[in-house]
Amino acid sequence: MQRVLALAIAALAAGGIAPTASADSVTDWNLVSGQVQPAYGAPPSRAYLGAMVQLAVHDALNSIDPRYESYSVLPLANPNANPDAAVAAAARDVLIHELSRAPDNAGKIAARALVE
Repeated sequence: MQRVLALAIAALAAGGIAPTASADSVTDWNLVSGQVQPAYGAPPSRAYLGAMVQLAVHDALNSIDPRYESYSVLPLANPNANPDAAVAAAARDVLIHELSRAPDNAGKIAARALVE
């Protein structure tokens, strides 16, 4: 994963596009997702959870400013909607839903508290 990220940054730099250094709501929620994934299960399950969060975030942002094909059927949002709120709602909803599935345990309870 680190190698892929390094290659992507190198490709952007070679194309004359400098990546931004500041964190945004997407990267903030990526961090939260990564922190709670161990409570979700084994590595394949964690990867699945991360993918679901990213798909939800993509579709939430894409419903505000449609640029790409969506993964699910969502109505178009108000173009003046707050993208940060859309990201937060999408990531939170997926994480809470999936971390609320049985069986419940102390790790999932703590993970849900972190998400909230």
